[in-house]
Amino acid sequence: VAQNSHLMKYCIVHQENLCTKDLKMDNVIQIVIKAVNFIRAKRLNHRQFQEFLKSMDADYGNIIYFSEVGWLSRGQMLKRFYDLRHEIKSFMVSKAKFVPELDNENWLTDLAFLVDLIAHLNELTCVFKVKTNSSIQCFKP
Repeated sequence: VAQNSHLMKYCIVHQENLCTKDLKMDNVIQIVIKAVNFIRAKRLNHRQFQEFLKSMDADYGNIIYFSEVGWLSRGQMLKRFYDLRHEIKSFMVSKAKFVPELDNENWLTDLAFLVDLIAHLNELTCVFKVKTNSSIQCFKP
């Protein structure tokens, strides 16, 4: 029973990584990462993007940086990207850095699906954390 318990913990904690690989959502994640890195990698772009969001009265003042290590935060990053997709598209166009996927309904549907899926997995992980007193850090969207 103890061995199955550890296996269950492992499966819950790593569902997000497994799902994104098994569902072949790399095409979505890679586009998001490229756009976020373009905005965040150079101070000038990052500062201009923050000012742009402020001028647009956006719900957020920044975009979250992607981290391979912080896999639980991937859900937050994807959600923020989805919520700011119109502002990101406008900003990227202003920089002559076009992201055609932001006009592609199929790609946007895949992005929305992935955001929802990872939010549900993060919620499950948080429930698991509470029940097991685990040290996993939970993120609420």
